[in-house]
Amino acid sequence: MSLPPKDWPLAEHSKALSAGATDWHLQRIGDKGPKLLFLHGTGASVHSWRDILPTLGAKAQTLAIDLPGQGYSPSTVRAYGLREMTVEIIALLEALDFYPDLIVGHSAGVPIALALQLDLPNSPKVFGISPALSAFGGPASLFFSAVARGLALTPIFAKGFSFFNGTTARTRYLIRETGSKISDEGIDLYRRLVANSDHTYAALCMMADWDLDAFRRRLRSEQIEALFWIGDTDRATPLSDLKEAMNHVKNVEIIVEPDAGHLLHEEKPERTIALVNQILDSPKTKKAP
Repeated sequence: MSLPPKDWPLAEHSKALSAGATDWHLQRIGDKGPKLLFLHGTGASVHSWRDILPTLGAKAQTLAIDLPGQGYSPSTVRAYGLREMTVEIIALLEALDFYPDLIVGHSAGVPIALALQLDLPNSPKVFGISPALSAFGGPASLFFSAVARGLALTPIFAKGFSFFNGTTARTRYLIRETGSKISDEGIDLYRRLVANSDHTYAALCMMADWDLDAFRRRLRSEQIEALFWIGDTDRATPLSDLKEAMNHVKNVEIIVEPDAGHLLHEEKPERTIALVNQILDSPKTKKAP
């Protein structure tokens, strides 16, 4: 199993656990209160929640995970499709006996959160940040073009890709192109991830294996409930794309944040915490029979 280096954000809370086909890297803070699950987007890791988990962990049980193959969660099989990832996460939750009251997802983590809401017996609430429901958002969407997705996805290709993009200047440019402004620390953390070819390979495979068109059709045929939060300068998953993706989907509220880009939760962690608390305090809508 793999754990992050000691200088990784919140590394003191990191644990490793095998469940399903994945050797999971997870971070847990808090031992009482509601259960919160945090899912990062494509090409990211648990580091993106570093300014959020300690505060929420004082009143809730928080669990953040690296998705299969990404960050420090190596997988023994290609479990990178949306359905496969959902199955892997459910296996982890069962192993931990951790059934979340609220799932907080960012970018591509939002479709996973919605799939879990539909598949878990307790139908947890969903808070979606910068939802990627029509295309992959975030730095990954700029790393992995349609041309790249059409190439043979091999570890050798991923090594070359990581070598080209794993520089501070390149990472800074890619982050800026999402409409976000984050700290130098945040940029360096993304640089370290991109420079890891195993991480890059998993993110490439994730983009190649997902079928968001089919998932949107599922959302229109089943009942979901979610709060979506999106920045008005988000160039990776624009508001217009989100509204189009959610056409004919009920019980979804959208909040637009001024002067914020795709990495909304990293730009405005205090606002993120306030919205999570707001959702926790709100009553849960009963599903129609």
